[in-house]
Amino acid sequence: KEVIIIGAHLDHLGKCYEMMPGANDNASAVAVMIGVAKALAQNHIPLKRSVMFISFGSEEQGLLGSNKYIEDPVFPLENSVLLNMDGVGAGKSISTNAGENFPVMWSFVKDANTSYIHANLNTNFFSNLGRPRLDAAIFMRAGVPSLSFATSGSPSPYHLPGDNVEIIN
Repeated sequence: KEVIIIGAHLDHLGKCYEMMPGANDNASAVAVMIGVAKALAQNHIPLKRSVMFISFGSEEQGLLGSNKYIEDPVFPLENSVLLNMDGVGAGKSISTNAGENFPVMWSFVKDANTSYIHANLNTNFFSNLGRPRLDAAIFMRAGVPSLSFATSGSPSPYHLPGDNVEIIN
C-alpha cells in the first residue's frame, strides 16, 4: 500500500546550434535508476514497500512528465515518497535537495552514507515550489515527501555541448 518512487528525467535539450547530449544532466540518473532496479531484481531483497521506477519526460520543457503523474498517479500520493536523481554522474560529493524538509527520510540517507558510501554529503531546506525546476518539486508541491540527488565537485557543463560521456566519473 506504500510506494517508494525512484525517479529521473529522460529528456534533454537536444540540438540548439550544437548537440547538447546531457550525459550528466539526465542520462547519468537514468543509468543509476536502471542499476538500482537491476540490483533489487538480482539480489531478491525482501522489500517492505513497493518500489516504482519512473523516467519522467519533458522535465526540460516544463516538468510535464512529473505533472502528468501527479494528475493521474498509479499509487495514492499520500502513500508515496520520491527519491529523484538529476545530474548524478560528475563529481564525488552528493547534494540532496530537501533533506531538511523531510528529516526522517534524510536520516536514512545519512545513515546509509555513513555505513556504506562515505561520500561528502550535504542537504538543504528546499522552498522553490512557486517556479520549480525539478521533478521533485512537483511532487513536494503535491504533498509527496521528496528528496532530489545530484553530484558535484568536478566540472559539469550544465545545458552545454560539453555535457558528454567524457565528464562522467
